[in-house]
Amino acid sequence: MMKCTLCGFKFDEMDRSPCECSCAFGGCGGDFLVCPECGHHMIAPPDVKKRLKEIEGKNETSIFSKIKQIF
Repeated sequence: MMKCTLCGFKFDEMDRSPCECSCAFGGCGGDFLVCPECGHHMIAPPDVKKRLKEIEGKNETSIFSKIKQIF
């Protein structure tokens, strides 16, 4: 269970999907979770980020590996 640092709402972090925003400088890359009550962005704990990425089938690839995939 996570507790929002702004409003104090408690929620299950595994029911939330990682933030996929397009903020300046390329977005957060899923490093934040959004509070379902107030919309505040909070840093997801490392173990939660790893589990969420495994569940959603996402893998972290560097810019160089993306370029290699093109060729």
